Amino acid sequence: MLAPPAQPVRVAWVSPWGVRCGVAEYSRHLAGHLPPEGLVVLADQRTPEADGASGPRIRRDWQIGDLACVGQLAAAVAQEDPHAVVVQHQPGLMPWPLLAGFLRHPVLAGRAAVVTLHNTRHLLNLGAQERQAVLDALGGAARVLVHTLGDLNGLKRLGLVGNVALLPHGVPVPRAPGPARALAATDAALVGCYGFLLPGKGVPQLVAALALLRRRWSAARLRLVTAAYPAPEGEAELAACRDAIAAAGLDGAVELITDFLPHGQSMDLLAECELVVLPYQHSLEASSAALRTVMAAGVPVAVTPLPLFDEAGSAVLRLSGTDPDSLADGIADLLADPAQRAAAAMAAYGWCMERSWGSTGLRLAGMLRGLAAGPDAP
Repeated sequence: MLAPPAQPVRVAWVSPWGVRCGVAEYSRHLAGHLPPEGLVVLADQRTPEADGASGPRIRRDWQIGDLACVGQLAAAVAQEDPHAVVVQHQPGLMPWPLLAGFLRHPVLAGRAAVVTLHNTRHLLNLGAQERQAVLDALGGAARVLVHTLGDLNGLKRLGLVGNVALLPHGVPVPRAPGPARALAATDAALVGCYGFLLPGKGVPQLVAALALLRRRWSAARLRLVTAAYPAPEGEAELAACRDAIAAAGLDGAVELITDFLPHGQSMDLLAECELVVLPYQHSLEASSAALRTVMAAGVPVAVTPLPLFDEAGSAVLRLSGTDPDSLADGIADLLADPAQRAAAAMAAYGWCMERSWGSTGLRLAGMLRGLAAGPDAP
């Protein structure tokens, strides 16, 4: 006799969702590859109503940074009665005390709690007592998911071992790379950049590098697909970029695109570049959403020598430093070497194919089914 079909796993997915940030984008991409039956998103209260028009059902039960919303989240979980609760965590969006308080709440008893830590390094910035309280709460989760081996090993050094697993960050289906053009120093070589316009991303330094680069590549241009970030630090960085462009006399050589564009439109703009550069100056993030996006654009990607980009291995090109001189020298060498650019684009294509959102979503769905069934399930 055939067994009856398994009931859908009910999943409550805690995410900023409709807020413009990398964690929200990650959530939407990954949740889109999970079975929609039984999936409810517990979103930030500022998520637009339109975000619930298609896709999973959405509730607006918490607010970024609000330490007092543990009770609201717990009440939502009690009402939805899910088998599993998945938390997308980044400390700038959900402070560590909020995460710890939610994980300790009695409403999670008997449910599989799964936490994705999008940044583990900020744990080291906590005081010893607060850090241990967070680690104790994480230790009670069914799974703690991280994106890189560095994060996995870092948590092990802090004593969190038995329930930690690696789930590589998903990547859009990549565009197949075209042939790399052989360029002369007088050709109009287009260099791209992508990501939110925030301090530390190195966009003013890249503008300064273009001024140096044009001494050797006189027609080189820069396309900045860099969305303005609606916060004081974002406004200050946008002003700094405009000042850098004006100071270098590059108004006609720099295309500054600050709208938050649909993914496909961003890909179209990047695909026209000879090279895309991520000139980050520093970062405490565990992984880079901008990196994965540009690696799927079908063009070679060059990065500064930060640990943030280690996850890409040999699928990206490494610049020697973060200062304008190093950026300009590295870009000039790469523009002159079509074989190296072509090899990097092909390596990025293979890297992305192995980490597609579809395969990552299937892996997570299987994990949630297994955790919901419990250790005694056949």
